[in-house]
Amino acid sequence: MLNHIKSTFIFPFSERLTNRSVTSKLQILRQHHLETKQVRENKKKSQLFEILSIAKNKVPYYSDLFKQIGFQPECILKDIRFLQEIPFTDKALIKEDTQRFINSDFKKSDLIKRLTGVSTCPTNDIFYSLDA
Repeated sequence: MLNHIKSTFIFPFSERLTNRSVTSKLQILRQHHLETKQVRENKKKSQLFEILSIAKNKVPYYSDLFKQIGFQPECILKDIRFLQEIPFTDKALIKEDTQRFINSDFKKSDLIKRLTGVSTCPTNDIFYSLDA
């Protein structure tokens, strides 16, 4: 009964209130669990390729990094272990020049600004869109 109330009233109300779509994401997750392991693996590779391609073409920091290390997103489609070629990005790099980590399709002023965790080290500003 409680689950019915949540799905019928609470989620839709929350979605309208926050201007976000929770139920559509739940539908995607439900569909995901019905797929075979191979289909899920192929989708993950394809989605990762898409993310890395956007980073290469639209995010100045990653455009420069990929050029410097000779990384091509297409290699992920062959073997996901190529991801290990990309060095980790830490807070210090992001704090140094936040603007270079923002997709050129977005204006910083149109993004939502949040702070990273404050528990053990200094905070960083992070920016994201509602679609994120």
